Amino acid sequence: MMEHQPQGEDGSAEAIQRVRRCEETLAQLDLLLESAPVGFAFLDRELRFIRINQYLAAYNGLSVEEHLGRSIHEVIPGKAVHIAPILMQVIETAQPAVGLELPMERPGAPGQIIHFLSSYYPARNRAGEVEGVGVVVMDITKRHQMEEALRASDEATSLILDTVPASIALIDERGVITRVNKAWERFIQENGGDPAKTGVGASYLEVCQRAVGAWSEGASACYEGLRAILDGKRQGFDLEYPCPSGGVMRWFLLRLVPVPQCRGALAAHIDITELKRLQEELRQRTSELDATFRALPDLYFRVDAEGTYLDIRAGKPSDLYLPVKELLGKRIRDVLPPDAVRQVEEAIEETLETGKTTRTEYPLVIAGEPQVFEMRLSPLGNRQAVAVVRNITEQKRTNEALRASEENYRMLVERISDWIWEVDAEGVFTYSSPKVRDLLGYDPAEVVGKTPFDFMPAEASKRVRQRFRALAARHEAFAGLENHYYRKDGSIVILEASGTPIFDKSGEFRGYRGIDRDITAKRHMAEAERFLAKAMRALSESLDATAQLATLARLAVPTLGDWCIAYTIDESGNTHRVALEHANPARADLAKRLLAMPTPPIHQAASYLESLRKGHPLVIPTLQESHLHTFATSPEHLEAVREIGATSALVVPMRARERLLGIIALFMAESGRSYDGARVTLATALAERAAGALENARLYEEATAANAAKDQFLAVLSHELRNPLAPVLAGAAVLKRVAPQEERVQRTVAIIERNVKLQARLINDLLDLSRVKRGKMRLQRVPTLLDNVVQAAVQTQQRDAEEAGLDLQVQLQPGLWVHGDPDRLQQVVMNLLSNAIKFTPSPGQVRVILEKSDSMARITVSDTGIGISPDLLPQLFGIFQQGEVAGRRAAGLGIGLSLVKSITELHGGNVRVESDGPGTGSRFTVELPLIPSPGETSASQPPQHPTEARVLLIEDNPDTCALLKEELQALGHTVRAVATGEAALEWLQHEHPEVIVTDIGLPGIDGYEFLRRARELPSMRAVPAFAITGYDAPPDLERAREAGFNGYLTKPVDIAILDRCIRQRMAPEEGPAAAGQVEERPNP
Repeated sequence: MMEHQPQGEDGSAEAIQRVRRCEETLAQLDLLLESAPVGFAFLDRELRFIRINQYLAAYNGLSVEEHLGRSIHEVIPGKAVHIAPILMQVIETAQPAVGLELPMERPGAPGQIIHFLSSYYPARNRAGEVEGVGVVVMDITKRHQMEEALRASDEATSLILDTVPASIALIDERGVITRVNKAWERFIQENGGDPAKTGVGASYLEVCQRAVGAWSEGASACYEGLRAILDGKRQGFDLEYPCPSGGVMRWFLLRLVPVPQCRGALAAHIDITELKRLQEELRQRTSELDATFRALPDLYFRVDAEGTYLDIRAGKPSDLYLPVKELLGKRIRDVLPPDAVRQVEEAIEETLETGKTTRTEYPLVIAGEPQVFEMRLSPLGNRQAVAVVRNITEQKRTNEALRASEENYRMLVERISDWIWEVDAEGVFTYSSPKVRDLLGYDPAEVVGKTPFDFMPAEASKRVRQRFRALAARHEAFAGLENHYYRKDGSIVILEASGTPIFDKSGEFRGYRGIDRDITAKRHMAEAERFLAKAMRALSESLDATAQLATLARLAVPTLGDWCIAYTIDESGNTHRVALEHANPARADLAKRLLAMPTPPIHQAASYLESLRKGHPLVIPTLQESHLHTFATSPEHLEAVREIGATSALVVPMRARERLLGIIALFMAESGRSYDGARVTLATALAERAAGALENARLYEEATAANAAKDQFLAVLSHELRNPLAPVLAGAAVLKRVAPQEERVQRTVAIIERNVKLQARLINDLLDLSRVKRGKMRLQRVPTLLDNVVQAAVQTQQRDAEEAGLDLQVQLQPGLWVHGDPDRLQQVVMNLLSNAIKFTPSPGQVRVILEKSDSMARITVSDTGIGISPDLLPQLFGIFQQGEVAGRRAAGLGIGLSLVKSITELHGGNVRVESDGPGTGSRFTVELPLIPSPGETSASQPPQHPTEARVLLIEDNPDTCALLKEELQALGHTVRAVATGEAALEWLQHEHPEVIVTDIGLPGIDGYEFLRRARELPSMRAVPAFAITGYDAPPDLERAREAGFNGYLTKPVDIAILDRCIRQRMAPEEGPAAAGQVEERPNP
């Protein structure tokens, strides 16, 4: 703009007035230019400053005077490059340039940018010519900063919305969608929707109203919920609904929350299909997931490089340290405690420097409760960062509890007595507890990476590996598997393993977790118990001391040593070597030489004798030359002892009743073994049992001698008692014959005969009772018809009943058969009848009934006699128990009923007595097991044996063999006896027995192996075979059946039972003997 003169053209007063008014106007304009917060300037056509106000001059960094008259290129050369072309365009075109934004560096403040909104107008003179340009400049830096902040906020919001997997839309107060995230757009596209109807600009209220199908019911609820939120009546709305998408039914969670800033709402559709499927499995995490889906994220804030809160959005206000309004615009260091500040500021610095997401944790105390937060910080433009914060206090507590639990588990694993391990699907150890050091001697690190099979003997390793693979293929648990492992020192340990399969989250089989328990001692104990049980069975097969110790020596080798020598010591202190066994067959000649040499006297072991007498075993870990002299009697003997090559020895005493009965000397030689505590204990236990067997043998010898003396005495007694009766009975017969008419003589003769018979019967009863008590009563048992037996007994007692003035009634059921001795059964009935007649006053009645009761034959003898007191009933079948008649003790010895009970029980039956008391009579009942009717053979006559058999007897014990042979021959059998199975097989090549009777525990091949080989001979395949042995466990009986034995009898054998078994097998099928079965039970 050009300057004007202060007068008019004509110099008139009017002109002067106009000039003054112009000057006043210019003054006001100058005042406006100087006071307004806007920059003004006028430049001529050469772009020289004509006027400029202080505001604009200050932005250029110069005074007003430094601008006037100078061109823009001189005053602000840096800015002139950008502004001059615009000014020249305005001057040349006479058109204004309005609203141009120009960023410029603030003078005196390098790097600080200010933003101007500039307008340029052409300045005209009165003629309308453009003489310059007017400039109006406004500082819009703050507005620009606000717009930039708004843009950054909008970008952060978009970034968050687009990274969230939920489909999100912002809805204004009218219900119109104003913004959607990419997930929303993808959902519309994937489901064939119309963006115009469901995208930005569409009314979400109308979308809900138009919905049909599976969503219609939910859409109605959604409409109501959104309407209530927009009206300010609700603060939120959640709805789970199904949605068919791509042919698959999916589930979504619709969440509506109010957005107060725009009086609208935010709608989020979250795909919860997977959540629905895993809801049961993830039940423990429901609270955490619900919180996540109610507000994503839990806590959001945006900060600048200084840590100033620029924006905060909290899904859970309770997680805020302070209310939002107290945090916005403030720096983190000004509001959070120092510990949290350090963590957060370091994370901000790292994020802005690296441009990568950073994670950190920091503690806060909120409402008095310590809390822990996890922050994930991601970079934004303009040196800002956005943070998503989650409260992980519960997670921390859970992790801490889990850590403590795992620590406790590890402590438990380390302290438990079992070895805990884990292996993969191939059996490779992935974990081993420290207990492996105690069990195998290895550190856990030495085990991990290897397999259990690497620590096993080769044969066991192959077998266990195959079994493991089979179990793993079926993913099958296992328990109680016993395996042998090598310890690091080379020794063997027995472990019992149990394991359960491990599966990962996808159900894939990953291996096994299990435990191994050391059962070495348990197994050794079990083996020791089996060994001792076997020893007891073997020792019980004989009562001969030499045979017992020979058996013991065979058992001890090789379990307890490579050599075993057994000695006995008699009461005079003399030593007798009675058994010698060795493990190496090649040393048989040496053994024979040793047996032929004299036994060393006991005084040679005087230094050890006192300890042995006290029952202490002697352990010699390393045998010296001096020790060998103890076992030798001459140089030749010493040389033979040296040839044994013994390296260590164990001597255990056999003691009974505080007396040393003998010793067992055990030696280790070729095997290289030594005597540990287990072997010493086992050997000591064996010696104790051997001592017991020796003592029993001694007592048996004494008892046998006493029984022999008693038998001789009874035989002499019987002879001496019977001899005087013979002439008495003969004289009575003479008197009866010479004076038949003399009633007095005949009455006297009858009395004599009755008493002689009574005396003979008492003798017989006494001898029978003695046989029963000593187990020597022999029953000739055959199928027996009971009515004949009872009838014979009644006939025998009929005369006595008549003389006593009694009525004897008989009721017999015919056809009842038992397997018994007819004579002994008749004796039972006669004793019961005699007892009834004796205790029944005249006139009275005695009744005999024979009848069937289930599977038993029942014989009842009842009377109307004096009865029995209840106190006497339990004692009635005892020996020497007598009743009273008319206040006086009855005649006899009181052994008749005792014999009844014994004979009945020998027949497998029972007997009982009943009485209601004195004066009421008594009733005796005998029950015997019935057998099927064998045919027409009558048993009322003496039993008819089938044809006697040719018997092959195999028994290595000389005494037992001789006894069995003698008694079988006495029963009519022809017997061939041998001592070994080998000898029996040799004899069978030339002879053909009809029956085989064999011991089981034979030297060389045992009875089972003998019979197996014998059955291979065509002539022996159907020959009956019976086993006699001391083994009586169920497995032994089963083994005998499998081996082909027809009968199994345990020692000592009742020859009557053996005879019955033989005759039953020899009898034709239609004969009486076929009715019975071979008995397989111990002998009475």
